This record gives sequence, C-alpha cells and structure tokens, in this order.
Amino acid sequence: MNVTRSFDGSTTIAPIASHGDGVLGVLSPWPRPLEAFWAAALEGAKDRAVAVSYGGNIHLARFLFAPQPMFDFVASEHPDLPLDESVELIPEAAIRAELAPHVINVRPRLEALAKVAAKVLYIGSPPPKGDDEFIAKCLRAEKFFVNLAKSSNIALEDVRFSPRLLRLKLWHALQAIMRETAEGVGATFVPAPEAGKTDEGYLHADYYAVDVSHANKLYGAQVVANLRRYVD
Repeated sequence: MNVTRSFDGSTTIAPIASHGDGVLGVLSPWPRPLEAFWAAALEGAKDRAVAVSYGGNIHLARFLFAPQPMFDFVASEHPDLPLDESVELIPEAAIRAELAPHVINVRPRLEALAKVAAKVLYIGSPPPKGDDEFIAKCLRAEKFFVNLAKSSNIALEDVRFSPRLLRLKLWHALQAIMRETAEGVGATFVPAPEAGKTDEGYLHADYYAVDVSHANKLYGAQVVANLRRYVD
C-alpha cells in the first residue's frame, strides 16, 4: 500500500489515483498514529496484494555522520567492493546486529498481513545518494539530522559524512536483513529497481528527492512498475 498523509487528520484507506485503478493507500496524519495506521492496513489487506515500505532508512540514521573511530567491513553479498584497510575492520555481523532490531519491528506486522492478504510485498529502500555536496546542501532542512548534530555538539558546517562506499555497503547489509525478514514470514522482498541506480550502485541523480535520503516521484513510478511485475 502506498503511504501518504491524510489532510483531515483521520487514518483511512483511499485510492491513489496517480498509480492507476485498484491501487489504494493508507492515509494518515503525521506524526503517524501507528496502531491506527497498521489496523487500517490490516483491514484493507484482505484478499489483496499489499506493499509495505518500512525501516529502509536506518543505515543513514545511524551512520550518515562519520563514526568515531571510522570503520569498514566486507559486504558478504558484494565482497568485490573495495575495503579501506587504513581504518578499523569489523565483521559484517556487527553491522547487522546494529541494524536488524530496527527492521525486526515490522516482522509481526508483515506476519499479520500475510494471514489475510493475497500477497505481501516488502519494498527495498532506494540506494544511497553518492553526492556528498548535494547531501550537505539538504542537511539543514532535515530536523532529524539537525537534532543529531546538536546532540553530538557538532556544528552543521563541521559535519563529516561516512564515506559513500561505506554507506553503500551499509545499504546492502540492510537490504539483506529486509529480504530475510520478509522471507521469514512468507512475504516477498522487492529490491530497488536496477534502472534507478548508477553503474556503481548509488541512486541515480535523476531520481533524487531534495533531501538527504529519499527518492523522487520518477523513482516511485519505477517502484510501482516493479511491484506490478511481482503481483501479475
């Protein structure tokens, strides 16, 4: 189900006209009332294909700012990616242990949906943006990261980002966790569309939303087309 905001303050299910006939979304106010939101999703899921987007940004919430000490790791699904041996090397298991709890929260939700829906699709998140200059320009408008910098006693202009290659590896690790979570409850993981990536695997600039992490409507259209292939 496509997720957006309700303008009248209620949580409800309504057609998403831009995605064609038969596509519904759970509409809710922000901050989102989680129990009402998931209850509406469950109510609308009966005998339908349901698409869920959840937890796909935790790698940046945790590691967009350069960690101290800096580290690197071998991404098991992409061992060909370069390794920075000048920094602390840690096992991928440590990364997964840090990221997984934030994704596992959705497992019971997916499990409940799988009991009533015709099919449950768990949407992989967009790959990271590789343009640090673009990210830096957007940072000041991001309340979460502004507050993170403040709590870390770092001026925004002094924020250093994790190397983009590390961000890419973290994203790959997160996608693996999301896929395993989906498979564990009988749902289907839908990976990010290849057409939205650069040759190096980052989000293509044509699909940047004007913020630190999200993709735009053009990318969203690719995701919807991808979802239809999994449903048809």
